[in-house]
This record gives sequence, structure tokens and C-alpha cells, in this order.
Amino acid sequence: MASEQSEEKQSQKKKKRIGRKLAGAAMAFTAAAGVFVSSLFGSPNDLLADPAANEPPAIVMEIGSDEDAEEEQEVQEEKEEKKGFFARIRAMILHLPLFVRVMIGLPLWALGWGITQAFAALWKLFLGPALARIMTFLILALVLLAVMVILLKLIFPDLPLKEILSRANILIILIGSIGFCLFNFVMERVSQDFADYEFAVRFLEGLVLLLIVVVRMAIRQKRRLKVQTA
Repeated sequence: MASEQSEEKQSQKKKKRIGRKLAGAAMAFTAAAGVFVSSLFGSPNDLLADPAANEPPAIVMEIGSDEDAEEEQEVQEEKEEKKGFFARIRAMILHLPLFVRVMIGLPLWALGWGITQAFAALWKLFLGPALARIMTFLILALVLLAVMVILLKLIFPDLPLKEILSRANILIILIGSIGFCLFNFVMERVSQDFADYEFAVRFLEGLVLLLIVVVRMAIRQKRRLKVQTA
């Protein structure tokens, strides 16, 4: 009995997991479909419009020969190719019955529009500035690492590259860059005039980090010489 109950509980847990996965997949698919529909139609009026109003008027031409007919057919085929995949999908949706577009298409459009608007607001408030800060940090760190290699090679020509790019030196540059980026972010919010001298501040910050690395390597070289002469 105990084994049967445990097996039943495990089967119920599996069913719940499968149900959750299916529900998550359905939600993700619905959200993606909504975003796709909202990208095809700028407004609900576009989605509910009469498809005949969006079609160009028929052109009646008098064809006098087979060559003219073939040429006209080639022109029409080129026009169809230029419509593209999304235009064909849009046309297919517009040719659906109106009640289908109202009952299914309109809720999908509203969902997609809400998702895109929320993402745009989130990007404007958080993601955009955060990405800009991350890019600033990465660029600053890469530039400082390159300058560090050149500077240490000039001061200590016999110093191997492996020792220059040691874990400690890289951590000094990375941690220092993060700290100074956070400091600059706070200063931008506190001082309105910080943007006027931000470049000079960044230069001094980089100089401080490079000076720390150079002093550290000089101390290490001095200790090494003492050990060798002892």
C-alpha cells in the first residue's frame, strides 16, 4: 500500500509539472502571437478594417497579343514577390471573418501592444541606462587593460606578459572600474555640473588605477631583486 501511494504521489507530481510546462508554453506562445499581431497592425482599426479597402483597384488593360499577356503576367508576379512574407500574413489575417478578428485578433493585439509598451517603458527607465553603464564600464576596463600592458612593458621590459596580465592586476582594473562607474553615476545624480568635468574625472580615475598597478609591480620587482642578491 505504501509503495502504491508513493507511486501515485509521484505520478501526480509529474502531471502537475507537465501541466505547468504546458501552461507556460501556452502563455509564451500567446504573448509571442500578440506581439506579432501588434507589430503587423498599428491600431485596432487597421486590424478590423475591410480588406477590400486595402486592395488596389483593379486595372483593366486591353491585351493585343500573347507577348503582351506574358509581359503583364511577369509584372504581376514581380509585384507579388515584392509584397513579402509579412504583407502576405497581414493580408491573410484581414481576409479572416470579422468575428474571428474581433474575438481572437483584437485580444491578441491588445496583449501584444501592452507587452511592447511595458518593455519600452522598462527599457527607458532601467534597461537602457543600465546597458549604457555596462558598456561604459567594459570600454573603460578594456582601455585601461591595454594601457596597463603597454605601460608596464615600457617600465619593466623584462616582465613577462603572463605576469603583467596576472589575476591580481586584472581584478584591480575591473573592481576599480566598477567602483568609479558607480561613483560617477552617483555624482551625475547629485551634481548637475558633473557632466562638464566628467572627462577629467574619468582620466584621473584611470590614472589612479594604473598607478596602483605600477606601484604594486615595482614593489614585487624590488622584492625579487632582494631575493636574488641575498
